[in-house]
Amino acid sequence: MGGRIFPRLFAARSLPAVLAALLALAAPPAQAQPNMDEWCAAHAETCGHFETAFELTNAIEVPLHRIDAILENARALSAVGLEVPARHNFEVALRNVVASYERLDARSRGLTDVGVAQYETGLTDDATVSFDGALEVALAIESDNDRARMVMEFAGDVAEIGLWERALEAAHRIPEDRPEYARALAAIALSQGEAGELEAAAATAGAIPEASTYRGQTLADLARLQAEAGDADAAEALIARAMAAAGSVENDAGRSFALQAVVNAELARGDLDGATAAAAEIPDQTVWIESQVAIAIAQAEAGDAEAAAAILAAARARADAVDGLGRVMALTPVVNGLASIGHWDAAAEAIASIDDQRHRDSLLYDVGRTARQVQDWDTALDFIEQIERERIRLTEIASLAADQHGAGVAPDQVAETLAAAADAAASADPDAAGAVFVVLGRVQAEMGDLAAARESLGHTTYESDQGAILLAIVRAHLAAGDLEAAIATAEEITDSHKRSEAMAEVVAGLADAAVAAYVPDGQ
Repeated sequence: MGGRIFPRLFAARSLPAVLAALLALAAPPAQAQPNMDEWCAAHAETCGHFETAFELTNAIEVPLHRIDAILENARALSAVGLEVPARHNFEVALRNVVASYERLDARSRGLTDVGVAQYETGLTDDATVSFDGALEVALAIESDNDRARMVMEFAGDVAEIGLWERALEAAHRIPEDRPEYARALAAIALSQGEAGELEAAAATAGAIPEASTYRGQTLADLARLQAEAGDADAAEALIARAMAAAGSVENDAGRSFALQAVVNAELARGDLDGATAAAAEIPDQTVWIESQVAIAIAQAEAGDAEAAAAILAAARARADAVDGLGRVMALTPVVNGLASIGHWDAAAEAIASIDDQRHRDSLLYDVGRTARQVQDWDTALDFIEQIERERIRLTEIASLAADQHGAGVAPDQVAETLAAAADAAASADPDAAGAVFVVLGRVQAEMGDLAAARESLGHTTYESDQGAILLAIVRAHLAAGDLEAAIATAEEITDSHKRSEAMAEVVAGLADAAVAAYVPDGQ
């Protein structure tokens, strides 16, 4: 029924007709509705949180965030056993999707989001109605490219929650000669594989057209999952299929990506020789280098630093032989590989060999991030301080403090990094300074130093920047369980998008609090 009604109603954008159909299709069956006055008297704290959540939800301006808040309310109502109000909220979410989104792609995506939420709360029949509508709206899109893309996205979304049959049915609505068809099947296969349904995943991957690079890539990715699950024989069989599939791809780029996936699968099962053999077949130079870097990192992790260094040296020589911008592209994975195994000096030398400062900045940024990931703070700062673009350099210093805090570094060292960023921002151009203080404010809020975060707020000019810091303060209040302070802070935000985002997060916090405070009758 839903499949016949939705295309006409949604494509026509006739809101009253759409709502009538939605209410007819998704109306709750006759069931006992508790007396809400009595229910709230028995569950006063939970009811109070819901009332505040509903009030804030109605004040959210941006449709995306308002719909998110409505869905949070619906989930929480369902969790405390109020199925009729929960279903009403889902209907309100559907109304908002239809009323707010005139573009059919946004409308389809919104209906899918509602369907996922309904499915996750156990309202599978209602979810079916929403999913039917989402798919039919996607199929009503005029542009061939946009239609295929949205159907592919829908298939991937429902696959993520385990509705593989529905996902496959959607994928088969895409013409088989379009890349989105292969990509949809690949997404479904990986979803099945990650859920442990490896036999079904292999069958789905086998349905991908032979000439598609996604066939070999997906089979190789499934081989990696098999290897990680400890089934070496199954992994080997899939790798053989992936190699054969890669050989069927006519263009060099597609064949290279398929073979790169085989390299990664071989590395996942610890077969360095197999990875090396697969990499040798890769025709694209940059992809070949990326695969060599992956093999080098695996060698280093296996304790063979000498072999790793030799592989990276060969990759560097290949990259240096390329002219112009191609050299930068080829050198990038080498630099990142050197950083990954801690060869900081070699990485710095390679970066220094690049003429263009923008590309040097990009790699300095990457290597600084790698050093931060391994908590080598001094090395990270060395690379960050070489970045020429002021805004990036200073915001990265502030972000370094966030990583230090997250890693449990002593507060005085974190404070020192924050102070260095603030001092540098004081003499920076206004645009860079504002960006730095936004990062500082966020970090300070995450650390719980809300007074310092508000001091950083005072250094910003744009409403969006101020909203970003206040949003971080809202999150800090929510993390501390201070709902009143979170609400008050959210109401300070003047940027409509940031205010809406903050309000939606507060509603989610209130919904969680409502569920946490609920005590079932008789307990």
